[in-house]
Amino acid sequence: MSNPNLRMLLSKRLAGALAILAVVALSVAACGGSSGTAPAEPAAEAASAPAASEPAPPVAPPVPAPPVEPEPEPDPPPEPEPVEPAPSPAQSVTSADGLLTIEVPEGAIADVSTQISARALGPDELPAELAAFELRGTVHELGPDGSTFDAPVTVTRRVDTDALGVDLDDGVPVIALASLSSDGTWDVLADQTITLEGTTAIVSGTTTHLTTIVAFGGAAQVSMRPDNIKRNEKRSWTSQVWVLATQDAAEDFTPSITNVESSVGPTGALTAGKTSIDAKTERGKAKFTCEKAGRDDFSVTVSLSNSLAFLALIGLDEAAGIASTTSVTLEGKARCNAATPPPADPVADPEDPLADPSDPLTELD
Repeated sequence: MSNPNLRMLLSKRLAGALAILAVVALSVAACGGSSGTAPAEPAAEAASAPAASEPAPPVAPPVPAPPVEPEPEPDPPPEPEPVEPAPSPAQSVTSADGLLTIEVPEGAIADVSTQISARALGPDELPAELAAFELRGTVHELGPDGSTFDAPVTVTRRVDTDALGVDLDDGVPVIALASLSSDGTWDVLADQTITLEGTTAIVSGTTTHLTTIVAFGGAAQVSMRPDNIKRNEKRSWTSQVWVLATQDAAEDFTPSITNVESSVGPTGALTAGKTSIDAKTERGKAKFTCEKAGRDDFSVTVSLSNSLAFLALIGLDEAAGIASTTSVTLEGKARCNAATPPPADPVADPEDPLADPSDPLTELD
């Protein structure tokens, strides 16, 4: 083209068209090319993916957590054991003169600090209630005065029968223990027993309070015959026991035997047999047998009723509701000889209540 203007116009339009193509090419490159051309990286990912026909592996369901057990409630603390107070200790107290002893069992005193005392009263200390009596023995005071016990306590009094003016050949004296309260009230100890040690009478009884203790006696005596005997082996005898009132007893004083028991010593020479009370004579009877040769002791214990003749002396009687059973034990000795031909039976003496022609007796000297 010779026209220079026309060439210039075409050159400008060609340059503009090239510029537009260059911009379009850059835009396609930035967007990843056209839809007919796949990018490299996505193609690789597609190649590594599993085939569409293979199923996905099963997924295990979640395992539920075990239930949480609640913590158990702790046991309540145990109740404290009740603390029992210590029982009061047992006590045994003897007066300074050795004539009276009091035995207090464990737990008998409510106040554990209580200390028991026993003392002989002097002539100037005797209660006014005793002023009218001819006292032949000692009066004792137990303290603390007025103390009471939850269980019976035992009071034992030793009485010199010589001082009492009693002849033991006539039998064991019936002695009873009475108590005199500070307010002047008399009472009689319960469950009284009497035994002998030589010429000393051992008198025991029970009480539940402490007061002045007075021993009354001599109104009756209990005798046993035979009480010293020798007998052949395999032979028996019967000892009889009776009660006699003394001259000082009241006219209506009629003690009687209500029970009889017997026992023998440890050697085995004797055995104790039947006991009974004779309805006519009111005497107690106890049978014994020599089982083998040897020496042994035997005893008979009788229970007495209406034996408290001293009640009238202190202004009381059975009607006042004061009564007590007294048990008296009498002891004997026996010598059993080896068996020999039996001697001829003696003739019974009808005046002798002990004579028994079927049971000859020989008393020891």
